[in-house]
Amino acid sequence: MSIGIRRLIFAFFLVFFAIMAPILVLYTAGYRLNISDGILTRTGVLSVETTPKGAAIFLDGEDTGEISTIIFKHLLPGEHLLTISKEGYHAWEDTIEISEGLTTTINHLLLFLENDPTLTFKKQISAIAPHPSGSLVAYTVDSIDLRELWLYDSSNQIQTQLLQTPIATAVDEITIDWSSEGTYLLFSDAKGGIKKIYQSTGEEISLPTIAQEADFLSWHPSDDRILTVVHGEAVTQIDLTNGREALVSEADSSLTLLDASILSFVDNGTYVELRQLIGAQQNLIALLPRSAYDVALRDGQYLVLTNASHGFLLLDLTADQPILLESRGTLFDWLDSESALLWSDGYEINLYTPTSHETTFILRQSETITNIVWHPSGDAILFSTAHALRAIDRYLLGTERQMTTLLEGANLERVWMEKHGKYFYFLGTNQDETGLFELPLR
Repeated sequence: MSIGIRRLIFAFFLVFFAIMAPILVLYTAGYRLNISDGILTRTGVLSVETTPKGAAIFLDGEDTGEISTIIFKHLLPGEHLLTISKEGYHAWEDTIEISEGLTTTINHLLLFLENDPTLTFKKQISAIAPHPSGSLVAYTVDSIDLRELWLYDSSNQIQTQLLQTPIATAVDEITIDWSSEGTYLLFSDAKGGIKKIYQSTGEEISLPTIAQEADFLSWHPSDDRILTVVHGEAVTQIDLTNGREALVSEADSSLTLLDASILSFVDNGTYVELRQLIGAQQNLIALLPRSAYDVALRDGQYLVLTNASHGFLLLDLTADQPILLESRGTLFDWLDSESALLWSDGYEINLYTPTSHETTFILRQSETITNIVWHPSGDAILFSTAHALRAIDRYLLGTERQMTTLLEGANLERVWMEKHGKYFYFLGTNQDETGLFELPLR
């Protein structure tokens, strides 16, 4: 080979290297040629994580052949249609934005089973009280002149009759209430002279005389063992495990009991003084607008008070400025794991996080919302109307929060969710059948 040819080959490779080296560097750095405009563009990364895993990933209508959890590298910047689907589950779809040199993360994504509800039993239920676990319920059935109290355990589908008594009181005047952790069930019919306490297994336990003669019975807000007895102007607490009685107050039976303290509301003519009594010490917590208040929700240091005009206050009992939030709302749910309040006025759903003092708008709709509940994961919010159940993403993952219709066309009278978020229950009518229904979610 002549020297000229060798020099020509050397020059060719030199030029080739000079051209390819920068291209390889740019390629390694994530740059790609955008064919639509012929410009070399730095790409972005997409990370997708779902619960459950193993969902198929589609980008711009094309099956990627990948399943979650997965990371896609070198995606061209701009909007992309992301579709996530798994057999037996509702699909999720939204437009996402990929940015140059950045990672777009789609996580906290909860996929729900696509199922029809199952009728667990068929009865005309007059009143119902779900256990804190959600899988056990106490309910009453009224005939012409008799009222029956039943327990139903969805884990083994066992029905247990606890009581049969003549009807002496309208159903909205009886009390069916579980203790804080669900160890005990209270059934009270004051006009009928009936006060009963049952264990969650269905066994009746004897009540002391003071409880049998009480004007009103209620449970301690967090101590599963303690029954609160109101008799005249006296408030007494009874420990059901050992029968011990402790007089709490002789002054005012309208006081609100917390864990280790008592709340009182005193109208001074200008404000309502919210006072907290701990032992013999009384502290002024806050000055509230004049109104009659009820405790709608309470978790640790946080308290939600409602008034007759559908307003509410969220308070931190330990803070120097205790009033954290004042708004309008009638429906509430609290996420214990994150101390986050969900509330609705029947048309909007909003979220407030006390630790960051952030309020997040979730949705607004024209159909009246009848119930709201956190999914235990904290990644989704379930809400019901008179005839539908829907789930909406807590987080804004794409351009808008995605809403999934889980049930439609039913008549939902009472709704609740099992504590692990695997099942949703409702009392009502579906496809001309009336009773208690179970809808698998996960």
